[in-house]
Amino acid sequence: MQNLSINLLCPGHKYKPRQFEFHPDRRDVVVFGTLRGEAIIADASSNQIISQISTGLSEHRRDSILGLCWLRRHSLRYVVGSSAGASACRHAAAAIRASRPKGCESSTAAAAAAAHAAAHVRSAGLTLLRESACAAGPHLTVAAACGASPQEGAVVSSFAPFEKLTSVHVNCTDDYMLASGYSHDVAMYDVETGAVCRAFKDIHKNHINISRFANQSPFLFATSSFDKTVKMWDARVRADHSYVCPVPPACPPPPPQTRPIYTCTSAQGHVMVCFSPDDAFLLTSAVDNEVTQYLTVDGRHHLKLDVPSTAANRAENFTRAYYTASGRFILSGSSEERAVRLHCSATGRLAHAVEMYPGRKHDSLYIQ
Repeated sequence: MQNLSINLLCPGHKYKPRQFEFHPDRRDVVVFGTLRGEAIIADASSNQIISQISTGLSEHRRDSILGLCWLRRHSLRYVVGSSAGASACRHAAAAIRASRPKGCESSTAAAAAAAHAAAHVRSAGLTLLRESACAAGPHLTVAAACGASPQEGAVVSSFAPFEKLTSVHVNCTDDYMLASGYSHDVAMYDVETGAVCRAFKDIHKNHINISRFANQSPFLFATSSFDKTVKMWDARVRADHSYVCPVPPACPPPPPQTRPIYTCTSAQGHVMVCFSPDDAFLLTSAVDNEVTQYLTVDGRHHLKLDVPSTAANRAENFTRAYYTASGRFILSGSSEERAVRLHCSATGRLAHAVEMYPGRKHDSLYIQ
């Protein structure tokens, strides 16, 4: 296994980043949101800020940006959402051309997943991990500097509010957006109009931290909740057809209900869920290093990573796990530990582990 190199993104800036998303096609372009309601687009290869939007993204100065997602077909647009529920689709600030060098692990479109999986938030900036074989990255040319484009940050569409938002995600065709948060509901929006096209009510018994569309199917999505379940959904399924009227034909029609395709259960509350790049697997990460992989097709258990739980602060040891760009590896980290681990997604074997910030005064590292 190649050694991992570590680069600090935007050193010296006091942005207080909270959420981030790497571009689906341009592997060194990242947008990140801050605790102060800002959205910053940066070029990780040159460590330069391409764009910064400081106003109009949130309801107030302390309304953090918690949701970010690039569109795929319209890749110079991204969705940004704040904790108070304000969200919109916006134009990226600059046109960036990228070419990918040969010899790296995966395709350009998938390479963002590896960088996404290996980015970690700290108070002064973002830290990037990458395999040294791909450390050089593609050659990037900034075609328009910050402020040069008349469409910088322009709103494409505004979405109906979703209170206490923690997650947004756009499907593979750029038609629909999911929003979830500190509620038991998920809203599905029309990206073009910003209107809610379907509401999934009371689908969990605790708040839904993350909801994610599949990478290949525009209608399949998964939700992860602190009620210790992850559920797979098909947006085309409209109602529970098992309903039987007890006193036909006098009873009123039943309220629309929704059934998941299947449900996966953990011992702890779920923090994160994501699909493998080819949608063959579903990866769930629950509190205190409970990382499990399931078969997407039917929810069968495939493997569980052998990561020890912590004795101290167990309830607050929030674990997140992602796939690398090829799907060959799973990268995981937790908020109360210094180590970031890389496991084989086929066998679960530990391939590499690295300690973040050796000698750090405080052990806690909030892994995003």
